Amino acid sequence: MEQRRADILKAAQEVFIEHGYERATMKHIMDAANVSRGGLYQYFSSKEAVFETILEESLAMELDDTLDMVKENATSYWDMLMKIIFGEDGEPDDDMDPLSPAKLEFLS
Repeated sequence: MEQRRADILKAAQEVFIEHGYERATMKHIMDAANVSRGGLYQYFSSKEAVFETILEESLAMELDDTLDMVKENATSYWDMLMKIIFGEDGEPDDDMDPLSPAKLEFLS
C-alpha cells in the first residue's frame, strides 16, 4: 500500500512539473500513475490533497537544513519563502526545484 501511494505521489509530482498546479487534473495524475479513478481516490480525495502531501513530504525531508539556512539568511517571511522554494539565493534558476512554479501557483 505504501509503495503504491509513493508511486502515485511521484507520478503526480511529474504532472505538476509539466502542467503547473492550476492546469493539472486528477485525470492527469491517474494516467501518469497508471491507476484507476478508485485507486487514486483511495489515497487522495482531491488534487489539492495530492499537492499538499507532496509539499508536506518534501518540506519534511528538507526541514532541518532549510531552517538553519533561513535563520542565518532570511530578512522577512517573503524572503524566507523564496529561499525555501528557490534555494539560498532566493532567485529562480536552473538548479531550483522543478516543482517551484507549481508551488508558487498553489501558494498565491
